[in-house]
Amino acid sequence: MKWEGYLQVATRPEIRFKIVILLPGNYPKSCPRAFIEERVVEYAGKIYTKNVWEEPNGENFLMICHDHMSEIDNIWDPRLTIAHFFIREVFYWWAAQQNLIIEHYDREKNK
Repeated sequence: MKWEGYLQVATRPEIRFKIVILLPGNYPKSCPRAFIEERVVEYAGKIYTKNVWEEPNGENFLMICHDHMSEIDNIWDPRLTIAHFFIREVFYWWAAQQNLIIEHYDREKNK
């Protein structure tokens, strides 16, 4: 199953990126995966550039780093919900990147 939405800087609505959440067929036994549109590479710090989700229309999305939830110490548990995934993985990554994204965004717009 695929869910699409956006990550947006609350105080800067012009800074937003499309995201795709993939729920595997055996969810909730397996951890979801989160991808953000490829252009975030211009602004963000920590992001995988090898794990790509390609849409049929040619849009590319890069995986937000969250593999540790399914691989390290069995953090992912089938009793968790998609809300846990958003808080623990998507929100933490987004919160850690926002200042850098704003800084790079402003630098690009003021060239």
